[in-house]
Amino acid sequence: MDRRLRRVAERAVDGWLKGDQMARVLRRTLPSSGLTLEERERVAGVVHRVVRHRRLYEYILERKGFSLSPASLVKIALGEVEWDEGLVEDAPPPIRLSCSEAVSEILLRHVDYVERINREPETFLAVNLRKCGRREVKSMLEREGMAAEEFMPETALRTVSRGRYSKAAKEGLAHVQDPSSQLVAKITALLGGDVLDYCAGNGGKSLTMAYYGAPVFAYDKNRGKLRNLERRAEIYRVPVRVEWWPREHDVVLVDAPCSGLGAAARNPEVKYYRDLKGFPVKQKRILSEASRGCRRYLIYSVCTFTEEETEGVVEDFLGGERGFEPLPPEEVLPGILFSEELKYVRYRGRGAIIEAIIELSDIMYIAILERK
Repeated sequence: MDRRLRRVAERAVDGWLKGDQMARVLRRTLPSSGLTLEERERVAGVVHRVVRHRRLYEYILERKGFSLSPASLVKIALGEVEWDEGLVEDAPPPIRLSCSEAVSEILLRHVDYVERINREPETFLAVNLRKCGRREVKSMLEREGMAAEEFMPETALRTVSRGRYSKAAKEGLAHVQDPSSQLVAKITALLGGDVLDYCAGNGGKSLTMAYYGAPVFAYDKNRGKLRNLERRAEIYRVPVRVEWWPREHDVVLVDAPCSGLGAAARNPEVKYYRDLKGFPVKQKRILSEASRGCRRYLIYSVCTFTEEETEGVVEDFLGGERGFEPLPPEEVLPGILFSEELKYVRYRGRGAIIEAIIELSDIMYIAILERK
């Protein structure tokens, strides 16, 4: 990496070390950097690597006699500091795993996920099937010099990171979304009836459900995000209608706020949560609120794999809400997903873990509850 790019990376790392969010630092630093899109992506990749491995990198740098400066962190992220596994074999788990003590305890119970959440993230697009075909978007990307391949589910395309700035993305023909999230959207959309995306946020799943032809309504307590979703629905020309106050619907999707450990490859900051105990309490509360407007199916999903935030929340909810019963995912999902997609679903308790193309995408949990 030349000095020009290195300086931008160091400036971004310095901003993050001072307490700002990684995404906000990158949004503030990269557009004014004068770099090309390809160069910005290279810088963003280095910054992600520093955030992902900060505790490990600092441990190594101290033992190698380097200062703990942004320049040193960028240097080790670029592979310019030599070290071997023997240097860290006696380090405590939070150092070796590069996470907080609380997250370390979780990862030691789920060691098969450690490598997956520390991987370099891939870029996927969800194709707007209401406006075009997937092959058409694939051809558009390739004409812009971007590799693309068809993925699962049928809305998904795997491409390069620059694909988020492609013509297809700008014209509302596709939006950035992990395939695991696309599978959750597909399952919800194909259950039948109208759907309320109760924690819609900026509407990634709302858009994808509309791509499958479902009548979609969206609600979120964050009014700014709802206004953004209204604009996105116009750009993508899909029938997603915002509800400022949620009404009754056949299907209600609760994609609840969570620790996000299943998506840590894309957002490595979540590995440093010091306390995750508040998430299940909040999730159960939101699930209870959303259930009041559900006529038939209540879907609970989170991009994490902790027992407390997955089956723990579902069990607690069912214990207090007598109006719902869980549907066995091994009976429901084969009627919605293709056999190839089912290979990436692992049933767990009342729900299922979606490990869609496990080495490449997020880890998600989904449970389907039916009103009695």
